[in-house]
Amino acid sequence: LRAGKSWTGWAWAVARGRDFTAEAPGTQWLGGRAKPRRWATIRRGRCWRRLRAILSMLLYHGLRREELCRLRVADIEARRGVAHLRVFGKGAKVRYVPLHPATGRLVHEYLEAAGRNAGGGGEDTGGALFRPVVNNATPEGLARGLDPGSVHREIVARYCREAGIAASGIGPHALRATAATNALDHGADIARVQAWLGHADISTTKMYDRRGERPEESPTFRVEY
Repeated sequence: LRAGKSWTGWAWAVARGRDFTAEAPGTQWLGGRAKPRRWATIRRGRCWRRLRAILSMLLYHGLRREELCRLRVADIEARRGVAHLRVFGKGAKVRYVPLHPATGRLVHEYLEAAGRNAGGGGEDTGGALFRPVVNNATPEGLARGLDPGSVHREIVARYCREAGIAASGIGPHALRATAATNALDHGADIARVQAWLGHADISTTKMYDRRGERPEESPTFRVEY
């Protein structure tokens, strides 16, 4: 992800549920260009809880945007005592991804605020986990998930603009690459990351490994005389 620390810091702050609206100007979250007034506007928005849950889902689980949009409330289930996501990937393949506790908390807050219930056996468990804000009270609205294109336009790109971040190429797929790189950075085995991302071929997973692109890792800085 080439947008730098401005974007990644902001996204991780939101995904972790940090209330960054209280940060003073010049903080790390916008690379020294914090805009707390704009952030306060975002923070008060009715979509705030959904935004945090979606960004956290993307950043902690490396989902494709289509996979995110296919999720149902009932797709959060316990396996061996651990909450998992049942993810429907490419080629109708199903994989089970452990739900990160930070994401689980944000999803619970989002569903609770929306008057919905995750895993509680209610009538909404078959409905889409993330659905449009409007026209969602009918049976058809309950079943309809977000449009994959709107995840880019109305969530990732929109809130970049709202936060005053000018970075080209940022989209849900960039967050997927960020998640993969972060997992590899912290010692995850690349074969496990392959299964986690739902790749059929490990060569595809290697394309997501951006560690070699870091200038500070160049052999230039290993030369000593």
